[in-house]
Amino acid sequence: MSVGNRTWRIDYFPLGSTTGTQLQNVLDIRITRTGSATDNKAEVILTSVQGAGIAEGAVIYKADEAFKIYAAQGDIDITNVAHLMGTYTILDSSIDIQARTITIMLMDRTYDVLSKIYVGDLNDTVPNIIANVYQTVSNDRSALTNIATVKSDASSFASIEYYVFNKTAYEVLNDLSQPNFTGDDRTYIFWVDETDTLNWVYPGQTPESQAFAAGSDPLIATKIAKSESNVVSMIIYNAGPDKDGNDYVDFYLAPNADAIKGRMRYEEMRYLSKDLAVTSFWTSSTNAQVQTELKIRAEDNGRRIVNQIGTGLWQASLTVEGGQYDFGGLYNVEAPDFGFPTTLLRLDRITHTMNKNGWSTTLTLKQDAESLN
Repeated sequence: MSVGNRTWRIDYFPLGSTTGTQLQNVLDIRITRTGSATDNKAEVILTSVQGAGIAEGAVIYKADEAFKIYAAQGDIDITNVAHLMGTYTILDSSIDIQARTITIMLMDRTYDVLSKIYVGDLNDTVPNIIANVYQTVSNDRSALTNIATVKSDASSFASIEYYVFNKTAYEVLNDLSQPNFTGDDRTYIFWVDETDTLNWVYPGQTPESQAFAAGSDPLIATKIAKSESNVVSMIIYNAGPDKDGNDYVDFYLAPNADAIKGRMRYEEMRYLSKDLAVTSFWTSSTNAQVQTELKIRAEDNGRRIVNQIGTGLWQASLTVEGGQYDFGGLYNVEAPDFGFPTTLLRLDRITHTMNKNGWSTTLTLKQDAESLN
């Protein structure tokens, strides 16, 4: 169960039991984490015991039974929360008679909790509403949260009235994370981590200290490609409020739009107003001049986005030695020997693979409009 000194294990907790038993017949584990609750799952393949029959109608594992997956660089300590990859429950299972294997699909806490239906009529700040939603669907008023309490510019969130009926908690949080509810300049990101803590944070806009260079640790394999699935020719943007407090909304159309098989794309650029508002130009200019400057800056961004997306967006699949990462961060990736310069990409998906060869992690990073700015 190790490559070098990277190890893993699964403990199984029967229904109603707080005592776990380490599973010994695990062939393969695949854990996926993204920004979408329904994609956060773990697939575990088990070997069937040779010659051991299963009673007719028997259920091997039951709903609400728990599985805890651990991984570490070195010896695993199950009391160390840093080694806990997550607590999972059964989603579905299947049996391969020929291969004599059992595959169980597990859902993590993000999937389990945030897929529950929420109904409510609340009048409060977005962070307080989000905390209430999570504590309600998790049936725990003291559920742990790591929720931003002020906006990215340190100003307070305004109170809003929010009514929701028959939506999942994931849909509710996704709604409330948008700039039209938060009043901030970017969409917030959220996830439930291995400690059952709901994280709701402003997305990082500066590169992480760690960078990935082909041929250097911790990289095992690197694949870099361009995707042309999101070619656009028009950017509709919101550059944020002008001096009168009205959002400046306009569009940028590529000069060669007729030659591009593209589409329209909406981009939140409220950060342009926030950046401009702290300059002397803002205080000394008329509202019309501020609007003109917002238009210049937004169209410059739009031109850069269209030029890049028009020729395809870079994306990278990096296999690294097993480690913990949170999606949404910005990382510099480079492969100078192959003519790929240092490029800023956002972490979009994390996949952990654990088997007889140990624990490795595949990071899928993609270029997005914000990483181009």
